[in-house]
Amino acid sequence: MIPGMHVDTQKGSVNTLFGETTLYIDGQKADYKEVRALRPKDIEKIEYFEMPTGKYAGDKTSVNYILKKKNTGGYVALDGMQTIGYLGGDYNANLKVTHKNTNYTLFAGHSMEHNGGVRTDKKEIFYFPKQEISRTTHIDDAELKKDKQYAQLNINNNNDKQTLAGKISFVRQSMPDNYSKSVIEYSNASVNDISSRTETNQITLMPSLNLYGNFKLGQTQVLNVDLTATYTNNEYIRKYSEGNYFSHTKVNENLYDVAFSTDYNIQLKHNNSFGLNFSHLHSISSATYKGDFNDWSHLWTAETLLMGQYNQSFGKVYMSLQLGGDLLQYCLHRNEAKRYLSPHANILLNYQINSEHSILYGLNTGNSNPPMEWINNVSQDLDSLSVKRGNPYLEKTDYYNSYLVYAYQKGKINLQVAGLYFGAINNVFSDYYIENDKLVNTFRTGGNFHQLKGSLAVTYKIIPSLHIKLLGFYRYNKITGKVKQHRNEWGGSMDINYYWRDFAFNIHGKSTEKTLDNYPAFIDTPATYGAFVRWNHKNWMAEVGTDNTFSKYNRIKMYTDMGVYRFHNNSYSETYQKTGYIKVTYTFDFGKSSSKEHRDINTRINSAILKAE
Repeated sequence: MIPGMHVDTQKGSVNTLFGETTLYIDGQKADYKEVRALRPKDIEKIEYFEMPTGKYAGDKTSVNYILKKKNTGGYVALDGMQTIGYLGGDYNANLKVTHKNTNYTLFAGHSMEHNGGVRTDKKEIFYFPKQEISRTTHIDDAELKKDKQYAQLNINNNNDKQTLAGKISFVRQSMPDNYSKSVIEYSNASVNDISSRTETNQITLMPSLNLYGNFKLGQTQVLNVDLTATYTNNEYIRKYSEGNYFSHTKVNENLYDVAFSTDYNIQLKHNNSFGLNFSHLHSISSATYKGDFNDWSHLWTAETLLMGQYNQSFGKVYMSLQLGGDLLQYCLHRNEAKRYLSPHANILLNYQINSEHSILYGLNTGNSNPPMEWINNVSQDLDSLSVKRGNPYLEKTDYYNSYLVYAYQKGKINLQVAGLYFGAINNVFSDYYIENDKLVNTFRTGGNFHQLKGSLAVTYKIIPSLHIKLLGFYRYNKITGKVKQHRNEWGGSMDINYYWRDFAFNIHGKSTEKTLDNYPAFIDTPATYGAFVRWNHKNWMAEVGTDNTFSKYNRIKMYTDMGVYRFHNNSYSETYQKTGYIKVTYTFDFGKSSSKEHRDINTRINSAILKAE
């Protein structure tokens, strides 16, 4: 119920005006599912950092759940969630044993989704030099299946001076036998209806090792060290047929990721503190392409960041300065390496006018390498008229973020008024051009993306057990460069929570979205709404929810005009129609009760494969 904070229960994300919120449990990063699985009786308190410092420096905003400390015993926990309306589920189990200062925890889980209700109508115009071709594609039969399994072993030892933790995890993700059947109509064809079929198979195996240490160096100094090594094997197969035309691609990739970070913080005497942070991320991808395109692609990318942070309080003014430098590098085999050294700065100023009013100003700068999957010399046939191609000459993107926030809190009302500017300079965009008798879809840098946003967020505690949160915003997006586009958007959201004994009742809703992304494309998303009832009692938790309860024909629209190519896409998916879910969790404690362990497993799959989708 924090003003300006939005929890998307469908996507499993938490965001504020400043970007995505980073979640922690006892100071270690956690994902949305882990936080949602916590038992209320295990939580000691919750910390919210609107101005993250120290170990949270670099986050847009941070939320840390601190659990009650219990050092003996153990538990077995089981939880499952099943959707209604389309086939989907998420099932997890974990076992924890505590002996003196050491915890041993084993996690395992399975999730799956089967969506057979995808329908799409797509209208395209190709402006070839000798002729203009119009094509209408109607997908009338499609199936999307994906499943994921994971296992993780955590060993954690802690005392008053240090915490040592090790994690070994394994993730398997599969998207087998996905297909779509279409009927295509060409404006210049002698036969109006041509059948086409797209089939894709993807499978990923990902073992990972994480080592973490937190060391208290006296009463005022803390040192954190974190090392993660991950190996990922990705396999991607795509087949496309259209009349007599056939395309086939098979890719096998070995990907290695190493991430290291360390930060040192010291609390000084005069309401001030100092910190240093060093981090390095290195990725190496080796992929073999077979089929229409036969080649071997080898790419490595790296980012090294060194930041110093100084925090100081001057009466009613709080200041946080983070200054440093960033080295970005990437190199594609047979190409020259690219290296960019850039300054980094994060500035936060907070003025507490009085106990009810405050003003916050922030300025952040940063940059990033282009996405790995776009840095290559690979060409993939999409269909009989178009090709997707990588670009090994993409440049870095610079980011600028500036915001001003006014906050008011008195009694039952908590209000936030904010204005924000975000700029992505030399951003990566999709690009289109004609080559022989094909339309080439590739990527380019050189354009800029600008966004202005204003918002008003209010939380009102009507009575202690009834809270309401409202958010309204205006957003203006603008793209400059080779393609010039702009768009205005008004929107809002609502959350109502009511608590009674062991029950929590929620009603939520979000307005339609009319966005402009860096495709560049205009995207219209329907409004969403829903409700849930949650019951917590002793070791049981049960939740029943519904989304888009009365919706039948929600569609997502996407359209763009790139000069040589224009399209309008209208798609229907079961996930945006009326759906529901049931979730049940049970925990069996043995010995003396021990605190709930969080599942900090990274299931995000990294890949440098250029995919047709």
